[in-house]
Amino acid sequence: MELIWDRLFGAEEFVTHATLVDTHPLPVSSVAFSPDGRYIYSGGEAHELRIYDRISRTSTSDPIGAYKIYTILAFADGERLALIRGDGQVLIWGLPERKVRRRLLGHKAPVRRILLADHDETLISQDEGGEVRIWDVRSGESRVLATMDDWAKTLEWHAPTR
Repeated sequence: MELIWDRLFGAEEFVTHATLVDTHPLPVSSVAFSPDGRYIYSGGEAHELRIYDRISRTSTSDPIGAYKIYTILAFADGERLALIRGDGQVLIWGLPERKVRRRLLGHKAPVRRILLADHDETLISQDEGGEVRIWDVRSGESRVLATMDDWAKTLEWHAPTR
């Protein structure tokens, strides 16, 4: 079950209310919002991507394969998601066609962290072995940025200034 909390600020009061948006048969690992806030994307141990439409109050689900979803990131264009599932791939999911557009392959261990950068043209990923890769989302090409002794709790990117 997912609850979405909305905070409403009045002149003299603060009100919080919850809305039940969807139910999952198994635990949820990640939730993301579309750039316009209309859709809520969620996934977890059920091996499926759920898409909830906040306007029509309906949901759909798409099978993702034999792995649970660990992380969902929405691209700013509203057309794609980046997903990690516990294997060595990063999936670029096309929302209009509801299928994988591109598989970013190169990690030897399960991917645990991803980050979108540079207006969603770049993706940074880190696997359980500590390898950090930088990806060109358009071409799918990558290079190793670093290999760490352990994997980071978070990834952060600051665009270079010239």
